Amino acid sequence: EILRKFRGELGELSNKNPKISTLREYLQILSSYFTTHKKTLTLIIDGLDHVTTYSDKKELKEFLEEIFPCPPGIWVILGTRLIEENIFPPSIFQLSPKEEWIEIKSFTKNGVNAIIRKNIKNKKLNLPDNRYIRKDFIEKFFQITQGHPLHVRYTIEKLIDLSTKQALTVEDVESLPPYGGNIENYYATLWRHLPSEGKNIVILMATADFTLTREQMLDVLNLPATT
Repeated sequence: EILRKFRGELGELSNKNPKISTLREYLQILSSYFTTHKKTLTLIIDGLDHVTTYSDKKELKEFLEEIFPCPPGIWVILGTRLIEENIFPPSIFQLSPKEEWIEIKSFTKNGVNAIIRKNIKNKKLNLPDNRYIRKDFIEKFFQITQGHPLHVRYTIEKLIDLSTKQALTVEDVESLPPYGGNIENYYATLWRHLPSEGKNIVILMATADFTLTREQMLDVLNLPATT
């Protein structure tokens, strides 16, 4: 992602094999560029706990050691559930003591209510102008998401997509996969319902070391353009 977005700023380094160049090299050059232009770069790295669950902890530790301590002008936001603290470089605790870490809590029912109403006001969600229907809709939305921030986001995006085709109903919310107390259960449900072509596309996107256009993905997987 860094290579794609900042190819010009990286100069000659952008033409080198990314498997040979280190992330630290990229950050050093970007640090020089942004500090010279009196700007900063913020990197958001989420899901560290997934790496420790499905991959090698050593790999994550080496990755973080390439980033920290950050060069001047580079800010990093890490997102994770609780993981072993020895995975983090010591500089993280020096710069950001654990008592200053921010816990992202679930939304309250009032919070979910505000999110739904804002999306209605912005005409992203198409609901009938009926307060009883809207109240039932919000109640059901809170039930299936349990206020979990990620699930709220995914569910809103799906409902916005549905809104382009029709006015929403309570049944539309009920038809969506619930949070179920664990976001991994939700991901597993989505995966089970994906057709085989969709699974192949997801695997290709996750494993490719470069950006693919829609047409290139369809060509690689030998799928028709109407997929």
